[in-house]
Amino acid sequence: MVPVAFVDVDEPMRIALRGNGHVLQDWPVNDMIFDFPRLVVHATERLRLQPGDRLLGGSSRAAT
Repeated sequence: MVPVAFVDVDEPMRIALRGNGHVLQDWPVNDMIFDFPRLVVHATERLRLQPGDRLLGGSSRAAT
């Protein structure tokens, strides 16, 4: 997890998941069906988010 202040939004980002030393998922963020701002809006329409809350997203293992 990285605070937003340390993220360069002008650089292409990737999300990677590693388990037991193996890459399980590695995909560019700009290829997601819904971008992060849209996911946050969707969540906050249904939940009250508090400081420190985390939103997790992903795909099935078959999508890798």
